[in-house]
Amino acid sequence: MNLVELPGEGGFYRETYRSDFSTTHTPTRKNKSNVSQENRRPTVTLIYYLLDGRGHFSAFHRLKSDEIWHFYRGNPVTIYIIDNEGHLTQIRLGNNIDHGEQCHVIIKAGLWFGARVDDGASFALIGCTVTPGFDYKDYELGTRSKLIGMFPKHKTTIMSLTNE
Repeated sequence: MNLVELPGEGGFYRETYRSDFSTTHTPTRKNKSNVSQENRRPTVTLIYYLLDGRGHFSAFHRLKSDEIWHFYRGNPVTIYIIDNEGHLTQIRLGNNIDHGEQCHVIIKAGLWFGARVDDGASFALIGCTVTPGFDYKDYELGTRSKLIGMFPKHKTTIMSLTNE
């Protein structure tokens, strides 16, 4: 699959699709004619993303785009999402819907999220679709001190899904 390490966040990835169509990432209703090329994004991007349970996790981060995680194979993954009001939601991504797992999970733009494979001795192969498409300018890796300052009641979860 020719995956490479995902810097900062953890895991391994390979981009498999980047749309030829583009859109303005943050449209403004007042002045659409003043949109710079810097704000243009492909309409959608897609990656394979591999997490293994041997100490790897997807560190808390957020995007300015919606992201959809799709489960392909391996063991279930728990995705931890902290919304803007500070509520923590845990969603199991997997293919056993009879046991409450979801085959895909939508993470809305601007929310902090991280993930780990439920079985520490296993792996999960996931697809991540970002729309508007992924750009590192729209990515923010959470620091332990910042996130604990914002969401102190989730300190244990934050400590387990940050690298500092």
